Amino acid sequence: MANTNPAGEDKRILIVEDERIVAKDIEASLINMGYKIAGIVSSGEEAVKKAKKEKPDLILMDIVLQGDIDGIEASRRIRLCYFIPIVYLTAYADVETLNRAKLTEPFGYIIKPFEDSDLHTTVEMALYKHKMEKKLRESEEWFSTTLKSLGDAVIALDTNGSVKFINPVAEELTGWAIKDAEGLPLDDIFNIINETTGNKAENPIERILKEGIILGLANHTMLIKRNGTKIPIDDSGAPIKDPDGNIIGAVLVFRDISSRRLAEKKLMKSEEKYRSLFENTNFGICIWQDNKANFPNPMLLSLMGYAEKNLDEFDAITYIHPDDKNMVLENFEKIFNGATTPGYYQFRILNKNEKLLWVEINTVLITWDEAPAVLCFIRDITKHKKLEAQLFQAQKMEAIGTLAGE
Repeated sequence: MANTNPAGEDKRILIVEDERIVAKDIEASLINMGYKIAGIVSSGEEAVKKAKKEKPDLILMDIVLQGDIDGIEASRRIRLCYFIPIVYLTAYADVETLNRAKLTEPFGYIIKPFEDSDLHTTVEMALYKHKMEKKLRESEEWFSTTLKSLGDAVIALDTNGSVKFINPVAEELTGWAIKDAEGLPLDDIFNIINETTGNKAENPIERILKEGIILGLANHTMLIKRNGTKIPIDDSGAPIKDPDGNIIGAVLVFRDISSRRLAEKKLMKSEEKYRSLFENTNFGICIWQDNKANFPNPMLLSLMGYAEKNLDEFDAITYIHPDDKNMVLENFEKIFNGATTPGYYQFRILNKNEKLLWVEINTVLITWDEAPAVLCFIRDITKHKKLEAQLFQAQKMEAIGTLAGE
């Protein structure tokens, strides 16, 4: 028979056969088909050693062999240690032998005596099946490694909602090891409650499996670990579908948000503290942008004569005294152009009630909504100005009295 398999020339096959004449006939046939021979051995013990040393692409294994172990036991040992496909050569086709052989997950059977065409077909099918299984195995290993490396917790479930896989982060957050969790209903390891009420939270997986939709947990969800510790989490779940769109499972992805929750609380406290200062300070505060006073605090609104306490803005230019308006606008223009202006300066306002007030302002250039703005601190100095005027008047009268006395 001519070489019918040029593509198989690099494939090495180990022959395990205790009848030497049969082994040599198989060797000749395989060589003629284009395969290489990794060796010929006649016992199970030799088969295990040869498989370890040569790492063949395929093993043709006779079931009945010389020595203490038969071909099925040798295959079992090889299967445990090496990912090598095995095809059985046997004259025994009884049910008991086949049932034993099936446990080793062989890639085929050849019943003696056989034709070269049967041998060739079985070897090619075994090599192809092994190639596909290897690709699948590599894909699964890549997928598993990816899931294990994720920073989020991942739980994969079957169509019954039972756990098939959990990654290390999920093990840590739930307190369940994969060996204990596998096969359990999700509710057994993913115990969630509402943080506010303490009531058991609805598990989204049932709806995901039934409706094929993506769902997330409600806000304020707490996960109770296996040891009773409570962790705030957020998550989302999605169906797993086959190429035809059929739901074959679901995946749940969640994360511990304790750090985020702590940061939110700190931020809230900080905002409350600064809001209290903002609302209760004796200074009027606003952000000057587009010639308007944006986000004025209650003190500034009071100075301007507004009864409202929550205005977002008002037209500030309207209330600057006409004699001081140019000076104030020029100072703001200098700030926007990067020039240095006096740290403090004074001007007059005529508020909404047409009350004349003297104010002192301190300005700082900032960025607001990605545009330049000026943060303003404004203090009412009307009483101070009146005292200054009274003092000046008193000093003037004293000077006049002194001159009159001379």
